[in-house]
Amino acid sequence: LDDFSRYIIAWKLRTTMAASDVTDTLELALQTAGLEQVTVRHRPRPLSDNGPCHVAEDLAKWLDQHAM
Repeated sequence: LDDFSRYIIAWKLRTTMAASDVTDTLELALQTAGLEQVTVRHRPRPLSDNGPCHVAEDLAKWLDQHAM
């Protein structure tokens, strides 16, 4: 969800709560927004409900690799 326009950039309905589900959706959002093709001053930051998939170590590593 884009915080400014409130436009849904990407979403997926999943049956599990794995960190890979979150990273798949974030990768889709990055592709849709085109942030890998332009230089952005402030990288996006995910907002979550702190569910188990959002506090997983695997997700933290992925976010670090993508400077988020």
